[in-house]
Amino acid sequence: MLPTTVSAGLGLLFILIGAAAVWLIFDASTGSRNQTARDRMLRAHRIAGYLFIALFCFMSWFMLLKVKETPDELHLRAMLHVLIAMVLAPLLLVKVVIARYYKTFTAVLVPLGLTIFTLGFVLIASSAGPYLLRRLTVKEISLQTVNMGGAKIDLQSSEALTQKRCSRCHNLDRVVGARKDARGWVATVNNMRVLPGSGISEPDARIILSYLISQNSIDSSNTQGELTVGKALVDSHCNRCHALDRTYQAQKSPVEWKETVMRMVKYARGTEGFFKPGEDERIIQFLSATQTREAAQTPDLTRNGRQPTNRAELTERVQVVSALPTVGVTVLIASVFVPLMWRRPKAPARKAAAVSAAVVPNARRSVILHLIRTERQTHDCVSLRFRITEPGALRAKPGQFLTFDWLLDGRKLARCYSISSSPTQTGFVEITVKKQPQGRVSAFLNDRALNGLTVEASGPSGRFCFDEHQHKSIVLFAAGSGITPIVSILRYIDDLSLDTNAILFYSVRTQRDIIFEPELERLEERLPNFQRVIVLTRPESGWKGCTGHLSREFIMQRLDEIHERTFFLCGPNPFMDHVKGILLSIGVGEQSIIQESFGGKSVGAQTDAKAESAGGFIEFTRSNRTCTYPVGGTVLETAEMNGIQIPYGCRQGQCGTCGARLLDGDIRMDREDGLDPVLKAQGYVLTCVGRPQGNIRLDV
Repeated sequence: MLPTTVSAGLGLLFILIGAAAVWLIFDASTGSRNQTARDRMLRAHRIAGYLFIALFCFMSWFMLLKVKETPDELHLRAMLHVLIAMVLAPLLLVKVVIARYYKTFTAVLVPLGLTIFTLGFVLIASSAGPYLLRRLTVKEISLQTVNMGGAKIDLQSSEALTQKRCSRCHNLDRVVGARKDARGWVATVNNMRVLPGSGISEPDARIILSYLISQNSIDSSNTQGELTVGKALVDSHCNRCHALDRTYQAQKSPVEWKETVMRMVKYARGTEGFFKPGEDERIIQFLSATQTREAAQTPDLTRNGRQPTNRAELTERVQVVSALPTVGVTVLIASVFVPLMWRRPKAPARKAAAVSAAVVPNARRSVILHLIRTERQTHDCVSLRFRITEPGALRAKPGQFLTFDWLLDGRKLARCYSISSSPTQTGFVEITVKKQPQGRVSAFLNDRALNGLTVEASGPSGRFCFDEHQHKSIVLFAAGSGITPIVSILRYIDDLSLDTNAILFYSVRTQRDIIFEPELERLEERLPNFQRVIVLTRPESGWKGCTGHLSREFIMQRLDEIHERTFFLCGPNPFMDHVKGILLSIGVGEQSIIQESFGGKSVGAQTDAKAESAGGFIEFTRSNRTCTYPVGGTVLETAEMNGIQIPYGCRQGQCGTCGARLLDGDIRMDREDGLDPVLKAQGYVLTCVGRPQGNIRLDV
């Protein structure tokens, strides 16, 4: 059995590991963590979880041993302890099975984990709690075995009283090392009490007796306990006249042992109090059970052909024998859980294929947003703040965009807008929309959107993302409404008080076209490592800032250490092509340039397919249609012109909404940012930027 101190320590470790596992999974779920940090935390969570289960199995083994050795019915607290453990076991099994093999049910893992931790805390609190608080509580001691009822004592004060009274006549080691049952301690305390100068009153005697029984008592209610008492009496009485080897090496019948002991009792009659009443019977009982020829032939009572010669030897042998099953259980637990901690299982080929098949495009996570505030930024640009109906449903990275499904005049229109608010704001999300010529949605949002408007949004999407762990020094280039994701990045840096070094080049036509002008001024004041450069291409009189188009010399004058920076470009395609060419010419690596395109060819701007030469045929297998496409046209454009519905979002190859499986032929994609690698391996293409190369067949 485990010592109480060790058991309590393991209980505390059990709770700490469980708390660490809970904290790790919550911290890994925060949107501010990058993927590498999340992977590390999930790995640590997995290790902590398996340590938690292994420790639970280890402690459950000792609980079973204790229950097995309990002769009577379990008391209420022990029954509660066992019941909670029986509930925990299947919950732990279910959590492991779901986490490893049934990924579609991962939504239940967090509430299941919290339930397991709560039950684990109650389990330990019901057992280790009373022990840890023992010195602050009063303990009830049963004296039924000596027909004295019960007593309630404060262990700390009763220990002090025992030391004070007993130390008057002898060393306290004599008390601590004694092995007696309740009856033996009653006789001892009564003998000590009648000694002259003992100072032990009747109330003191009851307190001392209760303390000795609670700390150093042997349970003589079973055979093993009775034999332990008998051996203790042999060790304390027989060695007064001769060595104990003479006793433990002898083998006699019960009758012979009775004669021997009675003879020894007669020899000691002249010594007052040497043998107390009943001690001779216990010695005879012990010797008759262990020191006979029959006992010597029993394997579990001998070692190397002889009886144990002293108490230490007998105790050591019993501990070794009883520890063997525990060692086996420990080795089994380690062999099961150590591999689970460090190695994830490889899914069978059939199951892996099923998981891959489950990854399909167009399955976007949606959330309902409610418009709660509009704020005019410029004469043709407005910011709209939406309340998120499900807190935590949108976990964006700074720079990403959302795809909105607007319902206007009975028609559903999908549009993508960058998030302009900081991702640290989990209760709301903001977008900033610039009114476009002939833009139905942008015109509606600028002129007619009212508080209370409800819209469905999906995402966030896009790889135009700022990562504070990788991007320590950044250069931001924006033109027109391309400032919206850039402001999200700057607000994020401000909210987290990051020391990121940032410089912004913002190009607009006139001063009245500067979006977020007051906000940019405030950010420059608050962020010591941020600098903004506003450049007007059509300045009005009175403008004292920079003018013209961005040039190589203009950029080089304001930048140093370009090889240590990351460059973010956002705006119309001509602007980004111009800036990217400059950056490449001054030695910036392509891998250091991150860009986001604004705009995209709309359905209304498409040319009539009949007016252009046909490039080939597209067979839409599910729609059972075969259509010609214009040279250089995209699949999405061809589908729209022929009334074939393909869900889409950004029309720039970034959100992945328009993905479709290519069954035959070849398609060249302008970009593949929004295409999941798993889908690409399965033959999916992005129809909004996919241009057929000859005849093709699509699963649409």
